Amino acid sequence: MADGENPKSLTDAKTDTWFERIYAEQDFPTNIAIAAGAAAGLILYLYSGDWPPAFFGAAMIFPIVKLLANPWKEARDGKREKRRLKELFDNLGHEERAVVEAFV
Repeated sequence: MADGENPKSLTDAKTDTWFERIYAEQDFPTNIAIAAGAAAGLILYLYSGDWPPAFFGAAMIFPIVKLLANPWKEARDGKREKRRLKELFDNLGHEERAVVEAFV
């Protein structure tokens, strides 16, 4: 799905389309938060044996984990980019490295 595009509501979709949209999600913090919320809901359900505490536990855990996962993703992406640039610089020839060092 392109940026700026407004998807149809998940409630308007058929079940198979709904699952496709959920599993096509590329947002790392959202994926982590969904997993943590589902795990919290399952644990609370198994512990209490009732759905309301499980639902509210999952609903409370989801935004907290999403907020914590976003900086984690940014730090991970930053480290990955630094590693990529270092490898690129290390693979330069002697003359290319001299040019890069002169400009940087």
